[in-house]
Amino acid sequence: MLTKEDAKELFDYGKEIGQSVFFTPMFLEAVYWLEEIGATEIIKIRHFDRYEYPIIEKALKTAKRVIMSVDKRYRMSPDLTLNNILKIDFLLCVPKYPAEDKDYSFKCMDFDFFAGISDHTKGLNVAKRMLECRGRVLEKHVMLSGTHPVEEKWSVTFEELKELNPHNHYPIMDSYSPEKSEGGRGKGRNEC
Repeated sequence: MLTKEDAKELFDYGKEIGQSVFFTPMFLEAVYWLEEIGATEIIKIRHFDRYEYPIIEKALKTAKRVIMSVDKRYRMSPDLTLNNILKIDFLLCVPKYPAEDKDYSFKCMDFDFFAGISDHTKGLNVAKRMLECRGRVLEKHVMLSGTHPVEEKWSVTFEELKELNPHNHYPIMDSYSPEKSEGGRGKGRNEC
């Protein structure tokens, strides 16, 4: 698990190299850490925490934008106001690691509600289908070439990710969510 100091180091490094960095806090105190270090552009809520209202509420008060992974059965709390709901980009998530392409059985009309997907499949087939359906946000685990992180089975390299945007047809948001680290940069683990 990252400490506040680790998170600050990664956030500062991202700023230094011009890379967007956002985090997935796994406990309430971590949202306060993000606020303290200024990492509040985007905060992601993982599928596992989709009903952890203290984390969600603090993220909504702290972040400019919240991304939240949910499945098709997700039911919002009546405590979420319309303004808060409008601040959340919901991502369709299949909490399976790795997931198979067939596990993502979405229709284009699903993207009237979902902003995109949290993709845990091998390769880019599901991501390409989502983009064809006008999904706007793709969360995909990315690894450095030649590395073997924990999530390797559902990750792509930066070179492979370029397949999605060969002619800049789609806006792509690069991100790195290093919530659990096993030895430093490039080995973060972010659950759906």
